[in-house]
Amino acid sequence: MTETTANPRLQISNEIVHLHSEYYGRGPSKAKTHITDDLVVCVLEETFTPAERTLIDRGEADGIQQIRRRFQQVMELEFREIVERSTGRPTASPRTRQSPNMGLARASLLACMQQE
Repeated sequence: MTETTANPRLQISNEIVHLHSEYYGRGPSKAKTHITDDLVVCVLEETFTPAERTLIDRGEADGIQQIRRRFQQVMELEFREIVERSTGRPTASPRTRQSPNMGLARASLLACMQQE
């Protein structure tokens, strides 16, 4: 495990935004990471692409959420490495949740760090 940074919350937020930008073609408009004891939560806002937003607006949210969940399963190692590199601690399997509610796309990345 590498040494942690001075501000792991900022590093996690920045790296998650970069990952989204690289693979979705755009990043979220806001990202904020919270770390409490053994829990890391990164909240992202406005994560959907214009094409995804169009489909959601036309009642196809389930399909978009299914695609996003599959992508996150495939990218689990990358999400995990971001948290581990930033905190210096191993993590349990990260989980994400998309909420296309009320015109605001929110995504949360939840990672539980293993006991030291």
